[in-house]
Amino acid sequence: MAAGVAVRDLVSAEAAATEDAGRLAPDGGVSPADPDAGWTQRMVDAAWCYMTPSNYEAQVTRDAGSRRWHVMVVPAGACTQNVFGGGGVYEIDADSFEILHRVPSE
Repeated sequence: MAAGVAVRDLVSAEAAATEDAGRLAPDGGVSPADPDAGWTQRMVDAAWCYMTPSNYEAQVTRDAGSRRWHVMVVPAGACTQNVFGGGGVYEIDADSFEILHRVPSE
């Protein structure tokens, strides 16, 4: 469950970044390529890649001294090969599954 909370948060952040760039489609997907506006097909593919939960792996450990999960989320999909960065590290409450701390990996 802690892994799902972290991955969902990360994918939501990716969608928000796509929206901030003005490239989130009304249906929540990614707008089609528009090379004249600087939005190439490669950028479309990357946005889809990072907004797809199955393109991540999560490593979960329990902090024995507290009621917290430590979750490291890393890009692991075929579309993320040869890409450096991405993912994040999360600290999640073991009872409520509230995100207590997050550090995105750039």
